Amino acid sequence: MNPKNWSTKVRVIVASALAVVLAGGGALAAFALQPGASQPTAAPTISATPTPTAPATPESAPLPRAAVVDGALSSWETAPETVIGDVRPQVGAAADGVVAAFVDAPAIEEPVVALKTVATVVPGQQYEFSAQVRALTEAPAAWPVRLTVGGVEVPLPELNAAWVPVTTSFTADLASVEIVVTVEGPVEGFGLDAVSLTAAGGENVVPNPSFEEVEASGAIVSDSLILRQDSAAIGVNLAAGEAAWSAKRYEDGSEIRGTAELREGVSAVPLDGVPQGYYSVTVQDSAGQEVSAPVVIIDYAGSRIPKDERLGAATHLERPANRDGAEAVASLGLSAARNDIKWAQNEPTAGSYQWTQTYVDEIAKLKAQGVGLLGVIDSGNPVYTGYAGQAGWQKLKTPPEGQAGVDAFGRFAGAVAAQWDVIGIEVWNEFNHEPFNKGCRTPECYLPLLQSVEQHVQAVNPDIPIIAGSTANYDETWLNHLWDIGGLNHSDAVSFHPYDIYWDPDGAARVVGAATKASADRGAAMPVWLTELGWTTDSNMAEVSVDVQANSLIRAETMFLGAGGAKYFWYDLISDPEQVNKQGDPHEANFGLFAPRRDGLAALPPKPAAFAQALLASKIAGHGSPSIDQREGVRSVRFGDQGDFVRVAWASEDTRRVEYPADSTVTVTDAWGKVSELEPSGGKVSLDLTTTPVILEGGFTE
Repeated sequence: MNPKNWSTKVRVIVASALAVVLAGGGALAAFALQPGASQPTAAPTISATPTPTAPATPESAPLPRAAVVDGALSSWETAPETVIGDVRPQVGAAADGVVAAFVDAPAIEEPVVALKTVATVVPGQQYEFSAQVRALTEAPAAWPVRLTVGGVEVPLPELNAAWVPVTTSFTADLASVEIVVTVEGPVEGFGLDAVSLTAAGGENVVPNPSFEEVEASGAIVSDSLILRQDSAAIGVNLAAGEAAWSAKRYEDGSEIRGTAELREGVSAVPLDGVPQGYYSVTVQDSAGQEVSAPVVIIDYAGSRIPKDERLGAATHLERPANRDGAEAVASLGLSAARNDIKWAQNEPTAGSYQWTQTYVDEIAKLKAQGVGLLGVIDSGNPVYTGYAGQAGWQKLKTPPEGQAGVDAFGRFAGAVAAQWDVIGIEVWNEFNHEPFNKGCRTPECYLPLLQSVEQHVQAVNPDIPIIAGSTANYDETWLNHLWDIGGLNHSDAVSFHPYDIYWDPDGAARVVGAATKASADRGAAMPVWLTELGWTTDSNMAEVSVDVQANSLIRAETMFLGAGGAKYFWYDLISDPEQVNKQGDPHEANFGLFAPRRDGLAALPPKPAAFAQALLASKIAGHGSPSIDQREGVRSVRFGDQGDFVRVAWASEDTRRVEYPADSTVTVTDAWGKVSELEPSGGKVSLDLTTTPVILEGGFTE
C-alpha cells in the first residue's frame, strides 16, 4: 500500500539509544527513485581514511523470526514496488531496537537505488560510519548490493541471516552526505540496521538510524500472511504491554497459544511452535483489543516459496480489488499471471497507443516480483468493432471482422508485446461463448485474428508464444475445426477453460490427453495451457465449500501436469465483491485464492485454497518430468527424477490401500500440512488413501 493513499496514518516513534536528527523535517522526500539513477551533483567529496575493510564471512545462521510490515520508513526514501519487489520495515530480530530496513528484489535487470537518506555533516570533520547488515539465507553468499556513504563504497562481506557490522571512516568536504543502498541484481531479504555516522565525541547524525520511526496503518500490519514455518511472525500495531496470541488450526480446531511483549507502535508477534498449516491467528493486547487474521504457514527452505514455472493465476489488475496483486501471486510460488489488456482502453484513437497507468504500474509490479505476464487480447474496440444498433458495452465484446479491424487487432497485440515482457499472447477469451463474444463465434472468424496476432507479435519478438483457442469448456469440435482450417500453423500452444470437468477435477488429465492427441493427429502435438479453471465458494448454481475448493485445486493441477499439461492458471487470484452480477449472484466474486481486503488488515486474507496452492508449489517446484502412476482406483502422480521423487496421491473414491517400492523413510504430508512418516517393510511402504490428496516424499525406489 502506498502511504499517500492511506486514509489514516499512525506515526510510530520508538525511542532509540542513538540521537536522531531528522533531515528535511523528517518527511519522506517526494521523488521517485528510478533504475540506474545517478547520484545528485551536490553530493560531497569524501576523503576516506583509512581504507575500509570487510569483516570476516559469517557461519551458517537460521532465518530470523520477523515480519515485513506494510509501512514506510520515515526520513528514508525508498524505491517503489514498480522497480523493486519490497523496500519496507521489518519488525522483530533487529540488530538494534525492534525494526530494521528490508530490501527484497526477486528480479532486477539494472541497478536500482533501493534506499537512501541524507545526513547533515560539518565540512572538514572526520566521521566514523557503521551499520549492521544481513540477508535472508542460512549459508553465507555474496549479494549484488552496494552500500555507499557520500559516494564511498562500504565493503560488504558474504552475508547470511546473522547481523554483521560494516564500517568505514572519512573526512567530509561538504555540509551533507548521502547514505545509499543500491541493488544491482536479485537479492533475498537484504537487511540494514543500526546506521551510525558520528564525529569524534559527537552524536549520530543519521535520521531514523535504526528505522524505529515507522508509518503504518491498521492493527495487523504484516505485508503478507503467507509465512515460513521456522521464521513465522506477524506484525501488529497495538497497545504496549504483554499480548496473548492463539493460532487455531482450521481443520481440527486445535490451538497453540503464547504471549508476546509489544512496544508502542509496530511490534512482532513471533509464532513460535506453530507448525505448517492453515490457521486463524488472534492477538489480544494489554488494552483488551482483539484482532485476528487467517494465516498460511508453509515449511520450506529459503526466504521464499520457490516459484513453479508451470503454475500461475488469473488476475484483474485493472480492478481495485486486484491492485498490488503481484506480491500475492509470488507469495504462493506461482510464476505467472494471466491478465486482459483491454484494447479500447489502450488505443482510444486509431493508431494511438496510450497505455493506462494502472496497467503500466501493476504489470511493472509483476515484473519486479519475477512474475511473468500472459497477456490476453480479448476485447473489442468501438473504433474498429461493433454493429449498428449495438450498445457500447456490446461493441467491447465484439471482435473485428473486416480486414482493417483485423489488422488493427494484430497491431495492438504487437504493441502489447513491445510494451511488456510477456510470456505469451493469448488470442481472445472464450471466443466460442456468447457472453464474451457478441459477434461471429466460428473458427473461420477466429482464424484471421490468430493470423494477424501471429504476424505482428512475431515482428516484435518471434520467441513469444501465440496461445490459440481459449475456449469456454474443452470445446473439442470447435478446436479441431480450427486445426483443420490451418490454425496449427499460426499458434504455439492451445488453451481452454474446461469447466465441463467442474464436478470431476481429476478429469483435467482426460482433457489434456484429448487435446494433445487431437493436435498430434493433425501433425503437431501442441503444448496445452489451461488458462482458466477454478472453483467458486459462493454461487447460486455451483458453490463448493472452501475445503472442496482447496482439494479440487490440488487434484486438478496435479492431474493436469501429470498428463503432460504445460501451464495451469488458477481462476482467480482475489475474490472481488464488485463481480456480483446484476441478478445478485456472487458466483464470479468468489473464485479467489485470497478473500477481499479487510479493514484493519494490511495484507490480503488467504483462503484455504491459498494454503493448498502454496503447499503444492513448495513441494513440486523444481521437480520435473511428471507422470501418472497407473494404479486401479488411485490417482497418483510422480514428480522428479530417479532418486528424488515427490508423489501426490489420493483415492478416486472411498478408501484405497496402496503400496510403493521404498528402501527408507517416506514422509507423508496431508492436504492441511500435517506431517507423518512411513517406514518400509519388505521393500515397500503401505498407506490408506482417501479422496483428499497427500504428498509423499523420501525413500522411493521407483
